[in-house]
Amino acid sequence: MTELIKLQDTVQEQQVTDFLTLNYENIIDQFDCHPKTRNKYKSDAKPFISFIAEHGLNVNTFRQYKKHLAGIDSIKVGTKAVKLTAAKRLLQELHGRYRLLTVDLTAGTKSFQVSTEHVKEGLSRSEVQAVKKVINKEPDALKRTRFQAMFALLAVQGLRQFEVAALTLEDLRLEDRTALVKGKKRDDKERIDLHPDTVQAIREYLMESGKKSGYLFTSISRAAKGNNALTERAIRKMFTDIFRKAGLPEGRSVHGLRHFFVTRMLEATSGDLLTVQKFSRHKSLNTIKCYDDRQRKKDLLPAYYQAFN
Repeated sequence: MTELIKLQDTVQEQQVTDFLTLNYENIIDQFDCHPKTRNKYKSDAKPFISFIAEHGLNVNTFRQYKKHLAGIDSIKVGTKAVKLTAAKRLLQELHGRYRLLTVDLTAGTKSFQVSTEHVKEGLSRSEVQAVKKVINKEPDALKRTRFQAMFALLAVQGLRQFEVAALTLEDLRLEDRTALVKGKKRDDKERIDLHPDTVQAIREYLMESGKKSGYLFTSISRAAKGNNALTERAIRKMFTDIFRKAGLPEGRSVHGLRHFFVTRMLEATSGDLLTVQKFSRHKSLNTIKCYDDRQRKKDLLPAYYQAFN
């Protein structure tokens, strides 16, 4: 077999294995992506690091690791896919950037094929109404108006949780009913149109909170210090508690409010995928099509049932 692995002139495969197991986090720190994405890569790469620590590196390592993941019944295909991608990125760095591998071990190996359809259900109209009812009953005016503003941004604007967390007062143009949002995998902020209900909810929250600058949503607890942005985790925890109080089925996620937004927009535009893509800011039109296909399938179910009665 031709030389597979080298460092400068000649280095044994074990030395490259040791280099990767000891330095994979440092390698990932150099990835050109968001810090949160790098942290996710580090987490997803750990099983691969354990795998090569046990089995070493050879020309078939990547395919063997894929076969190893395929045999784990306790994790979903989507999870297997992201773990395999983390391994792929590391091996490609060793080959292309660090020149420790003379060949790309990932070449010719396909990733796991994952369904493009969203597995989790979005919130229905009745569930959204139940959530609004719980929020409107909050006795504390500051908490109530803050929940209402967050809800409007999530369900009426379709913003992602991290986009809500990152919003500042300087991003808002309430007089023009617009805001600047830095979306997923974007380097710059983009202008979005705000629904009148969203503008009203934000105005009421600002009046109640007295905020003049900085992040739109920060902690209101007495123990909180400074003007740090509310975290995605905190937003998720708040709405998970609201969902529980609203009696929503277990498994409903905060991201389900974005699903609700996209579904309602498809209904309002009679399935105009391009228009909905502009409002939702999805990069891929196929993602919007998944929502539309699911809704159309639901609409056709009565006819399907009747056909076999």
